Amino acid sequence: MANQSCCICNSDKNSLYKIVGKYRLLRCNKCSLVYLDQDNSNQKKFIEDAKTNLKNKKKEKVEYWSFPELYAKYRKVFESFFNERLRRIKKYNKNIKDLLDVGCGYGFWMNYCEKRGIECGGIDISSEAVDFARNNLKLDAWKKDLMDFKTHKKYDLIMVFDVLEHLKDPNKALAKCRNLLKKGGLLYIQVPNLTGFKITPNHGYGLPYHLWQFSFKTLSALLKKNGYNVLDHWTGPMGVIGEYEKNENLFLKKIIWKVASKLYLGDRLQVIARMQ
Repeated sequence: MANQSCCICNSDKNSLYKIVGKYRLLRCNKCSLVYLDQDNSNQKKFIEDAKTNLKNKKKEKVEYWSFPELYAKYRKVFESFFNERLRRIKKYNKNIKDLLDVGCGYGFWMNYCEKRGIECGGIDISSEAVDFARNNLKLDAWKKDLMDFKTHKKYDLIMVFDVLEHLKDPNKALAKCRNLLKKGGLLYIQVPNLTGFKITPNHGYGLPYHLWQFSFKTLSALLKKNGYNVLDHWTGPMGVIGEYEKNENLFLKKIIWKVASKLYLGDRLQVIARMQ
């Protein structure tokens, strides 16, 4: 991504934001978006690499916790995140009938929603994850890149969780989502929060897989550019299982997370938006 322009304002004027290991993060001089200086990652290897790192207990390398074995072990933690998501969705649409989960992984969120009467479809680029969702959970999941996904169906809600930061062109993805949403439909996004506390210390940058490092300001600008109105946003440890694996006393960290969330400094950022 040596010659990469900013995906929000298209400027190629930038300055060094931070060096993380062998990677350089740049900050756009015009709109302040932070992004990776080079792209030597293979996005299709993300889950494969995460699985290898989990096996070798290298949690600092790849942030992905939604494997079947972790879901089984920390089901209550996952379902607390799912409960939180659904409450936030129903604040803006109490009668969600269907949703598309972009980057559905192994399908646990879809399965949770199906059990509550919401018709779900999901896409992911991981064959292993999609096969699990289809064969073990009997879900409508397809091995597809968002840009290659074709359907005549329109959705009340599209979920794009921990995906946008991986995409070379987020604008195309957001335009595709517009075409898949019903009139008045909701777009619900989660990304790592650039301005959030890093808990654990190496948590948040996800290099070289995360090409874009969003804050609420820059994500809002990207959504506005693509014809969305931001309705609400939250931060917190949403979806982060890694800390629970350590089997240590989380009381103090939970207090820190709560304070960080109140100050919008949580390490994950969620935004709900609607088409303009």
